Amino acid sequence: MTTEIIKNELAESFRACVQSTVAEHCQVTFTKDAKVETRDIIEYESRMRVFGLEKFNDTCFIALVNLYESPLEMERKDVCGVIITYVNEENAERFFKARLKGRDEEDDELIVELSKELCLAIFERFKNSAHKFGYANLVRGEVESYRSNIEEGALFPYSEDMLYQVNCNLWREKVFVVELVLAPAHHS
Repeated sequence: MTTEIIKNELAESFRACVQSTVAEHCQVTFTKDAKVETRDIIEYESRMRVFGLEKFNDTCFIALVNLYESPLEMERKDVCGVIITYVNEENAERFFKARLKGRDEEDDELIVELSKELCLAIFERFKNSAHKFGYANLVRGEVESYRSNIEEGALFPYSEDMLYQVNCNLWREKVFVVELVLAPAHHS
């Protein structure tokens, strides 16, 4: 298979993973499929820029998880990828409504935790399809959370220069964005 076909399959697999996880986790119904696009990575001092205002022109909740090809690579801090989620603050309560039942909807710390849970759920579902792309034992680091941007940027596989961005529109506006950077598996 050509590299372009593999990249297209990875993009579609990730888009489907994000959409099904969001629909199930947040109990929302998509009126049309989420869209996936490729974007250039903006790199500064060997880290990837993560800036929420580029996604929503508003504040947002960010969750990030680094990906590793195996536990050994995780020990070495040799990332093979990263998943980053962005939830628009203005729509966060509505987006997480099913998970907020009976809890304080105004609690930003709770929204942060729900953002981290969703990032983790996306990783777990993606991990199940990662074997198709040469990752038999994809593992993750700790899920981190931020507000609107990550000043120091995010670790990413420096060999990569593009990312996949999945835009989720609900209620006729962009509410949720997920980015994936994934280098080819070493043994593939």
